Amino acid sequence: MSGVGLAAADAATADTLGEVLAAIGEQEEAFAERFYEIFLAACPDASKLFGAFAFAEQEAMFREVLRSLLAWVEGEDWLAGNLEALGRSHLEYGVEPAMFDAFVDAAVACARERLPELLDDAHAAALEAGARAITAPMREAVAAG
Repeated sequence: MSGVGLAAADAATADTLGEVLAAIGEQEEAFAERFYEIFLAACPDASKLFGAFAFAEQEAMFREVLRSLLAWVEGEDWLAGNLEALGRSHLEYGVEPAMFDAFVDAAVACARERLPELLDDAHAAALEAGARAITAPMREAVAAG
C-alpha cells in the first residue's frame, strides 16, 4: 500500500473537523470512555483485544486517533505510512476489517451523544470523513494480511 497516499481534508472539512476535535479535547477522558462503551457494544469481539488494563490502553489508542485526525486535517505527509504500519500491527492483534466500520460509527454516535450542541450534520459528516480517511489505510493493511 505504500505510495497510495492519503488525501488531505479539504479546507471546509478541516475547519469543521477542527471544531469537533477541539470539543472532544475538552472532555477527552469522558469521551474516550463513552466511545469505547459504544464501540464494544457494537463490536463485542473487539473487547478481547484489550488486556487487563483495558481503559488505560483504550485511552492511549484514543489519543492516537485524535493525533491522526489532526494530522489528516493538517495534511501531514507521514500519516499514510504510520497508518499502514498501525494496520499491520492491528492485524497481529486480531483486528478484522469490519471492526473499522464499527469504529467509525461509534465515533460519530459518541460525538452525537457527547456534543449535541455542536454536532449538526456538517460536523458529523466531517468527523465521519476524517475517521474513514484514517481507518482506510489501516483496513487495507489488515485486509491484505
